Formats: sequence, structure tokens, C-alpha cells
Amino acid sequence: MFQVFVVPADIYARANGIGRATRSKLKLVCRECPLGRESVRHHRMTISSAHRDQIQQLRQTIRDLHGRDSIHTGSEPVSEWFQGRPVWDGTVEIFKLIDHPQAKFAYAWSRETDSGGKDCVAVLGIDPIKNPADAVHAVAAQARKQSPDDLPG
Repeated sequence: MFQVFVVPADIYARANGIGRATRSKLKLVCRECPLGRESVRHHRMTISSAHRDQIQQLRQTIRDLHGRDSIHTGSEPVSEWFQGRPVWDGTVEIFKLIDHPQAKFAYAWSRETDSGGKDCVAVLGIDPIKNPADAVHAVAAQARKQSPDDLPG
């Protein structure tokens, strides 16, 4: 199953440094499709509405915490263990940041709280954070410092 996310051409262009004159001529080509179609419309139905809502919620969290818009570029499964216990086993969403002075990427995920609600986590891809696993590891390490029983996922 393909996971292709459609973004407005102007946001895509800004994120990739494409000037205004070129934006009007911009065509998004689906790199996942073996036919190389010039539209990703044929893949839109492969994304569940719940996942789409989660992506939008995580984008809003990134915007609220770090003041920048972002484009979802993918998902990566991550498992983090500490002292033989699973600390996190889930999917981290990867976002390309638009016009951030220090980071090109942000890594975000949601987690259940003790009260049964949901909490969103967003970590900037600034050294030493280079991938989703590093982001989860950093949040887990911070949680261990604050409370040894507190888990990030």
C-alpha cells in the first residue's frame, strides 16, 4: 500500500526552495507509482482518515511548539528498550520543516496519557537527533531523568 501525501504546491515549493516563477509550472510526480503518473490523486484513498487526522494534529503540534509549518514525508517504526523493558514501540512520523533556521526535519508521534487521553511529542532534528530512533531515545532519556517510571510511549 502506498502512503503518498498531497500538499499544496506552494508549501511544497517553499520547502524545497522553488521560486515563485516556477511554482505555477510545478507538477507533482508520484515517485511511488510504477507508472510515474503526474498526479497523486490515484493514491489518495490509501490513507485512512484517522491517519490523516493524526498527521494534521502532529503538524499543528510542530507549528505550536516550534513555530514552523511542515510537510509529512514518511513514517518509520521504532522500538526503544531500556533495561529489558519496552519503552516505545510504535510509529514515528517524519516531517520536513519549512524555513527553520536550525533543523530540516522534525519527528513526531502521539502517545496515550495515564488519564486515557492523547499527548503529542515533537522533536527537532538538531544534532545529535538525526533520525526517528534518536528522537525517541532522547525523549526516553529525558523521561528517565524526570521519573524512572515515566515512559515516552
